[in-house]
Amino acid sequence: MKKYAYIECLSFLTPEAVSAINDSGAQVENVNPFSNAQYRWLLTDDIVDIKSAIYGSSEELQGWLTAVDSTPVLVVSGEKLVVRQVPYHEKEKRHFAKMLPYEIEDSVIDDVENLHFSIGEKNKGQATIAYIERAWFENALEFFQQIGKPIERALIDFQCLQREPNESILWFAQKRLLAHNEGGAGFAIADSLTDIFLQNMLSADPVALAEQDTKIGSVDENDQTGDLAQQYKIYVPSGDSATYTIEKATRVVHTINPGVNSEFYDVEPPLSLSNINAIDFCTGIYAPKKNDSTQATSWKLIGGLSLFSILLFLSVNFFEIYIIQQKTSVTMKATEASYRQVVPEGVVRDPVRKLREMLEKLTGGDGQPSEVVRLLSHVAPVIQKLDIDLLTINYSHKEKILRLSVQASSFNMVEKLRTDIEEKGLTAELLNSNAVDNKFQARLRISMGQF
Repeated sequence: MKKYAYIECLSFLTPEAVSAINDSGAQVENVNPFSNAQYRWLLTDDIVDIKSAIYGSSEELQGWLTAVDSTPVLVVSGEKLVVRQVPYHEKEKRHFAKMLPYEIEDSVIDDVENLHFSIGEKNKGQATIAYIERAWFENALEFFQQIGKPIERALIDFQCLQREPNESILWFAQKRLLAHNEGGAGFAIADSLTDIFLQNMLSADPVALAEQDTKIGSVDENDQTGDLAQQYKIYVPSGDSATYTIEKATRVVHTINPGVNSEFYDVEPPLSLSNINAIDFCTGIYAPKKNDSTQATSWKLIGGLSLFSILLFLSVNFFEIYIIQQKTSVTMKATEASYRQVVPEGVVRDPVRKLREMLEKLTGGDGQPSEVVRLLSHVAPVIQKLDIDLLTINYSHKEKILRLSVQASSFNMVEKLRTDIEEKGLTAELLNSNAVDNKFQARLRISMGQF
């Protein structure tokens, strides 16, 4: 389980210390008050056992922090800040943080530029906010930054009191009273103001209000106020420095509100560093900065992801190039096969261009319709039927004449070819013939004739 360095500042420079610094000629303004403060601290998980805390000076705290390797959590006294609830609308969510200081400016004594604001729980049209003197908080951050232990969270002491829904916690600490109510509201005050704050807090207790409404008959039958009655858990630990005993606290509370629903405990209350509604002041410009190792790890991760993306991109592109090359190779082979059907011999150079040139020659190349296709459609079936070899073919687009060189097994076969062509309505003229190695070769001139 993760461990935290719980740190709480108890007091600052005493008047005697201030006088000593003045006598030495030093300027008090240049001394960070946190360097001369008294603290209490302990190593803890989320649940804090405050009885185990160590008390000491800033030097002793610094020595202890050097020996532990845990996240420092500063717990700020509620007397140093203000927690209050303000109206909140969901439609203002985007600009709420920026507009907040100026919306409550009229109700704040100090200049809002001198305050640091932080936002907590938002619920039922209300938002719990807290603000603290900016210079005081910056001094705290600066002190721990200088000793090499930067604060990562800054919580409010009374918001560390563990509570359940519909429950309020009161803690009579040493000469202080801490209260934690619904939504993160609460306070921490000196014991001299205890009676005043208790009077104000308990007078508005839901139990008393419900009982009052019942007496005058104004409570609706469906009203569930009684089910939501506030339960008070009041912790009054005994000790030599305690100004309140459990008997005195019981008497004071029930004198203010005899009907209050309360339970008293003679122990320290449970504290938690992970309460849902706890406000953290280390936000905005005071958010913890990542250390060098964390930043280096982040950059390494970004670099690794970038390299992986580049390699993936190149791999996909190379694969696509390979597929295109394979398809191109198949297409070229098919084109060459088609070319060899027309030109069986010779070197193949740019077969597509050669076939286009041959097609243009067959069509005349002048944009005029050619008769070669019609002539071949009549002549080719006859040649194939008679089993005659076609040696050469030539067509004159200008004369519209087809010249053939053929080879047959006999002269009669050549003559049969000529007569069959003429039967198709064409004009077939035998130009010459001769015998070569028991074969007869002949040249014929064919034109459209009566067509």
